Amino acid sequence: MNTAYLRTFIEVVNLRSFSKAADKLFLTQPAVTKQIKLLEKDFGTSLLKRSYNDIIPTKEGKEIYSYATTILNKEEEIFAKFNKNERDISGELTICSSTLPANYLLGQLLYEFSSLYKKIAYNIKKIDSAKVYEAVASGNTSFGFTGMQIKKANIESIEIAKDQLVLAVPANKYSHMENTEVSLSFLLEQDFLIRGKGSATLKTFEEALTKANYSINDLKIKAIIEDNEIIKKMILKGLGVSIISRLSIEKEVNEGSITPLTIKGMCLTRSIYYIYHKKRYFSSIDEKFKSFIQEKYLGFVID
Repeated sequence: MNTAYLRTFIEVVNLRSFSKAADKLFLTQPAVTKQIKLLEKDFGTSLLKRSYNDIIPTKEGKEIYSYATTILNKEEEIFAKFNKNERDISGELTICSSTLPANYLLGQLLYEFSSLYKKIAYNIKKIDSAKVYEAVASGNTSFGFTGMQIKKANIESIEIAKDQLVLAVPANKYSHMENTEVSLSFLLEQDFLIRGKGSATLKTFEEALTKANYSINDLKIKAIIEDNEIIKKMILKGLGVSIISRLSIEKEVNEGSITPLTIKGMCLTRSIYYIYHKKRYFSSIDEKFKSFIQEKYLGFVID
């Protein structure tokens, strides 16, 4: 029995797809199919049920999946225990991240991790927070970074930072303002630039509006935009204002081109999370990175 074939089987079950497993493992789809058939021949039983749009393990497949994860975890454990040069571990680390942590937090984290493991390459995928959860839940990635917390089975999260959202306005247009705190009525008068659905920024803002007995539909929406950099450029052109991360406009605030305002009676603080699937098989590289995050943030797990 080839343990590499067990790893392929695990990925097919996790992703419920031969093609997705092939992409993740850098194999061809025929190679994945062949490995599964060889495993089925070795065990003398069918491991997967195939239908038009889904793949699920058989009863025997579920049992073998459980054994396979144990075997591979033990393999990694043995390697870690007896490998005297574990810092020489090499390979690729795939990370899915929402916009804020990708742009303003990941750089420092990967710098610190790279100082420990210099031979690891990185594949960073920037998507919105909701899609980060989908990617981790589906097995497309082992973990991710996100600006919101969504309750999903077997997904655990570690808080790694706090973020303050502010109302960003063009400094030249609002230079006459003496107070940096504005009322809700001021908010309702502005042309708004907002992030799209799935954005943690939008979710936090919508929750704050609801607590104030308003909704996003009460605003004068000028544009729905998926990218913070585009939003900042539109603010600078005087095309509207936006609720945005204070971290993301640090440069513009220091330059005096954007003014950050707070809103009276509205709490716009949110957390940034590292999330992972507690029942997925982790490669040795994934395991090293997870341990690095847990040690850095004191293992504070949010159930």
